[in-house]
Amino acid sequence: MRARIAAISSLALVLALLSLGVFAEAGQRNRSIEASGVLEDKIFVVSVPAELALLTAEAGGRGASMSSPVRANKPIGRVDVVKVELGAIVKRDDVLLSVAGELAAANLERAKAQFEQIVATIESLEGTRGDLAHSRAELSETEAELKAKARVLKKRHDQAEVSLSLARKLKDASEIKAGAAGRVRELKASEGMVAYPGQKLMLIANEQTMRLDVYLPVDEAILVEAGDDVEVGVDAWPGHVFKGKIAGVGAKAIFAPSNSASGELELVRVMRVLIEVVNEDGILKSGMPADARIAAAK
Repeated sequence: MRARIAAISSLALVLALLSLGVFAEAGQRNRSIEASGVLEDKIFVVSVPAELALLTAEAGGRGASMSSPVRANKPIGRVDVVKVELGAIVKRDDVLLSVAGELAAANLERAKAQFEQIVATIESLEGTRGDLAHSRAELSETEAELKAKARVLKKRHDQAEVSLSLARKLKDASEIKAGAAGRVRELKASEGMVAYPGQKLMLIANEQTMRLDVYLPVDEAILVEAGDDVEVGVDAWPGHVFKGKIAGVGAKAIFAPSNSASGELELVRVMRVLIEVVNEDGILKSGMPADARIAAAK
């Protein structure tokens, strides 16, 4: 009897422990993590492509090469045309403006002409070699000279082909396109202005999506991952839940920035978590404090 009672007690204990484990696991899966931050506009910077500096290097007599050192303070050329106005709504890949377009077009035509000339010379050389096949007496000595010329022309052909490919890329780069849809928030470009490599010409704000940076302690940050759902609330709209998703998690732990650290986080290692929030009807504004509830995936 005692043995039976002991067995029943042991079984009950095992079941109890299993139940606790199941509930703990369920609690872990359903765990939500809360954090706060400030909403910011999702901004895309439109700048002058640095590779366009190769146009001025070519114009100055230097060979255009992607590895050529080019001074960043040297102007590329002028803004040919600006196709948008401040406040305009643009779509992805819309042409916003062109920089040094005429210079890029001239560079492309020159590269085409050089390439075509090399191809014509090679074809002429091949024709000469064919004619010499009928003159066996002169063939040995002359063919050796032709082979040497052919090797040189082959190198020039390869160089001209690379230059033509680069010229096409530079021509494409001279037309600066929108990298994302949004509204032109800031416009610094004007027709005729001198442009420099990397110079910021305009800002495009995505009004359909806001950005929210929050900082989580490492033990919480490892529980979340890109794609996790987030519920966001703001004081201006009490009770309203805005949908969001985690766009990325920082790769390393840092001390929380002073402008975002609470008393609990200021001396704790944290990881930055970037959240993208759907801006329903455009009612969210940059600078709004926001609270995020993250549904942890683990």
